[in-house]
Amino acid sequence: MAVDTVVHASAALGMGTAANRAAGSGLGLGIAAAVSFALSARAVKTRARSEPGPAVLVRLGNRDGFYALLGSFAALLVLAPAGLPALLLVAALGSHAYWLGHLWHRVEKFIRAVVGEAVAAPADGEASERRMR
Repeated sequence: MAVDTVVHASAALGMGTAANRAAGSGLGLGIAAAVSFALSARAVKTRARSEPGPAVLVRLGNRDGFYALLGSFAALLVLAPAGLPALLLVAALGSHAYWLGHLWHRVEKFIRAVVGEAVAAPADGEASERRMR
Protein backbone atom coordinates (compact mmCIF):
# COMPACT_ATOMS: atom_id res chain seq x y z
CA MET A 1 0.00 0.00 0.00
CA ALA A 2 2.89 2.40 0.66
CA VAL A 3 4.09 2.11 -2.93
CA ASP A 4 0.57 2.79 -4.23
CA THR A 5 0.34 5.87 -2.04
CA VAL A 6 3.66 7.22 -3.27
CA VAL A 7 2.66 6.59 -6.89
CA HIS A 8 -0.77 8.24 -6.49
CA ALA A 9 0.60 11.23 -4.59
CA SER A 10 3.41 11.66 -7.11
CA ALA A 11 0.91 11.50 -9.95
CA ALA A 12 -1.18 14.21 -8.26
CA LEU A 13 1.91 16.40 -7.93
CA GLY A 14 2.75 15.75 -11.57
CA MET A 15 -0.78 16.63 -12.65
CA GLY A 16 -0.60 19.82 -10.60
CA THR A 17 2.68 20.76 -12.23
CA ALA A 18 1.36 19.99 -15.71
CA ALA A 19 -1.85 21.93 -15.05
CA ASN A 20 0.18 24.88 -13.82
CA ARG A 21 2.25 24.88 -17.01
CA ALA A 22 -0.68 24.31 -19.36
CA ALA A 23 -3.36 26.42 -17.68
CA GLY A 24 -1.40 28.82 -15.48
CA SER A 25 -2.70 27.37 -12.20
CA GLY A 26 -3.23 24.07 -10.48
CA LEU A 27 -0.03 23.37 -8.58
CA GLY A 28 -1.66 24.06 -5.21
CA LEU A 29 -4.58 21.82 -6.13
CA GLY A 30 -2.15 19.08 -7.12
CA ILE A 31 -0.48 19.38 -3.73
CA ALA A 32 -3.88 19.31 -1.99
CA ALA A 33 -4.82 16.19 -3.96
CA ALA A 34 -1.50 14.51 -3.11
CA VAL A 35 -2.00 15.19 0.59
CA SER A 36 -5.56 13.90 0.48
CA PHE A 37 -4.48 10.76 -1.39
CA ALA A 38 -1.98 10.06 1.39
CA LEU A 39 -4.56 10.73 4.11
CA SER A 40 -7.07 8.50 2.34
CA ALA A 41 -4.55 5.66 2.20
CA ARG A 42 -3.78 6.17 5.89
CA ALA A 43 -7.47 6.09 6.78
CA VAL A 44 -7.93 2.78 4.97
CA LYS A 45 -4.72 1.28 6.33
CA THR A 46 -5.55 2.04 9.96
CA ARG A 47 -9.18 0.93 10.00
CA ALA A 48 -10.14 -2.32 11.66
CA ARG A 49 -10.21 -5.20 9.17
CA SER A 50 -13.27 -6.66 10.87
CA GLU A 51 -15.24 -3.49 10.22
CA PRO A 52 -14.81 -2.17 6.67
CA GLY A 53 -16.80 1.03 7.14
CA PRO A 54 -19.83 2.49 5.42
CA ALA A 55 -20.79 0.79 2.16
CA VAL A 56 -20.39 3.97 0.11
CA LEU A 57 -16.77 4.35 1.25
CA VAL A 58 -16.03 0.69 0.62
CA ARG A 59 -17.38 1.01 -2.95
CA LEU A 60 -15.31 4.17 -3.53
CA GLY A 61 -12.14 2.60 -2.16
CA ASN A 62 -10.79 1.19 -5.41
CA ARG A 63 -8.55 2.42 -8.20
CA ASP A 64 -11.34 3.06 -10.71
CA GLY A 65 -11.69 6.70 -9.68
CA PHE A 66 -7.96 7.27 -9.95
CA TYR A 67 -7.85 5.78 -13.44
CA ALA A 68 -10.81 7.93 -14.45
CA LEU A 69 -8.93 10.96 -13.11
CA LEU A 70 -5.84 10.09 -15.14
CA GLY A 71 -7.86 9.54 -18.31
CA SER A 72 -9.82 12.74 -17.82
CA PHE A 73 -6.64 14.66 -17.12
CA ALA A 74 -5.00 13.39 -20.32
CA ALA A 75 -8.09 14.24 -22.37
CA LEU A 76 -8.36 17.75 -20.90
CA LEU A 77 -4.65 18.35 -21.35
CA VAL A 78 -5.08 17.79 -25.08
CA LEU A 79 -8.58 19.19 -25.64
CA ALA A 80 -9.17 21.89 -23.01
CA PRO A 81 -6.18 22.65 -20.76
CA ALA A 82 -8.06 25.48 -19.04
CA GLY A 83 -10.26 22.82 -17.37
CA LEU A 84 -7.37 21.09 -15.62
CA PRO A 85 -7.52 23.13 -12.39
CA ALA A 86 -11.23 22.35 -12.07
CA LEU A 87 -10.55 18.64 -12.47
CA LEU A 88 -7.83 18.81 -9.82
CA LEU A 89 -10.23 20.65 -7.53
CA VAL A 90 -12.76 17.83 -7.90
CA ALA A 91 -10.03 15.25 -7.22
CA ALA A 92 -8.81 17.08 -4.11
CA LEU A 93 -12.30 17.66 -2.73
CA GLY A 94 -13.39 14.10 -3.44
CA SER A 95 -10.39 12.48 -1.85
CA HIS A 96 -10.57 14.76 1.19
CA ALA A 97 -14.25 13.81 1.53
CA TYR A 98 -13.21 10.15 1.38
CA TRP A 99 -10.75 10.24 4.28
CA LEU A 100 -12.98 12.58 6.28
CA GLY A 101 -15.81 10.09 5.78
CA HIS A 102 -13.64 7.37 7.30
CA LEU A 103 -12.73 9.68 10.17
CA TRP A 104 -16.37 10.59 10.76
CA HIS A 105 -17.32 6.91 10.81
CA ARG A 106 -14.73 6.27 13.53
CA VAL A 107 -15.77 9.29 15.57
CA GLU A 108 -19.43 8.34 15.27
CA LYS A 109 -18.65 4.77 16.36
CA PHE A 110 -16.67 6.08 19.35
CA ILE A 111 -19.47 8.46 20.36
CA ARG A 112 -22.05 5.68 20.14
CA ALA A 113 -19.88 3.46 22.32
CA VAL A 114 -19.38 6.21 24.92
CA VAL A 115 -23.02 7.29 24.88
CA GLY A 116 -24.13 3.66 25.01
CA GLU A 117 -21.98 3.07 28.08
CA ALA A 118 -23.16 6.30 29.70
CA VAL A 119 -26.81 5.40 29.09
CA ALA A 120 -26.31 1.84 30.32
CA ALA A 121 -24.36 2.83 33.47
CA PRO A 122 -27.16 4.74 35.25
CA ALA A 123 -29.57 1.91 34.52
CA ASP A 124 -27.21 -0.54 36.20
CA GLY A 125 -26.69 1.86 39.10
CA GLU A 126 -30.43 2.39 39.48
CA ALA A 127 -31.02 -1.36 39.54
CA SER A 128 -28.44 -1.87 42.30
CA GLU A 129 -29.85 1.10 44.22
CA ARG A 130 -33.33 -0.42 44.06
CA ARG A 131 -31.99 -3.71 45.37
CA MET A 132 -30.46 -1.92 48.34
CA ARG A 133 -33.82 -0.39 49.42
